[in-house]
Amino acid sequence: MEVPETTPERQLILDAHIRERIRHELEHLKRDDENVRREIEHALERENLDRESSMAGESPQGDSTVGDVKNSVSLLGDLEEIRTKIEKYQLNRRAPEFPEVEASGFAVAECYKYVWIVSMTASNVDLLQEEQGFPTRMLA
Repeated sequence: MEVPETTPERQLILDAHIRERIRHELEHLKRDDENVRREIEHALERENLDRESSMAGESPQGDSTVGDVKNSVSLLGDLEEIRTKIEKYQLNRRAPEFPEVEASGFAVAECYKYVWIVSMTASNVDLLQEEQGFPTRMLA
């Protein structure tokens, strides 16, 4: 019995149809793979949150700490408390308890600036005098 031979045009149509079905199946498998991956990630997140909650010993007030184990809500609260303390420290540092001491310190700093300017000016005057007297001394 002889098998009828497929024409080249018919073979191209069959090949294109098969490629299309393979591409469609591949897209379907990729979507399924992504869905399974997403489900696994969600399950792991829930498991980690459950483990974190059990380690932290979730208290009714919502402050979930036992020992050094804390959850992110508790850590955010601690971070805000530290920020508040830093701001308070900065304000206290800017407004000293004894304003007279700050004023005296400022006056001493101004005095040192003045002395430095005077000494620089004096040394510059000395250098100028040395420079002006230099040619006459050399000629003598």
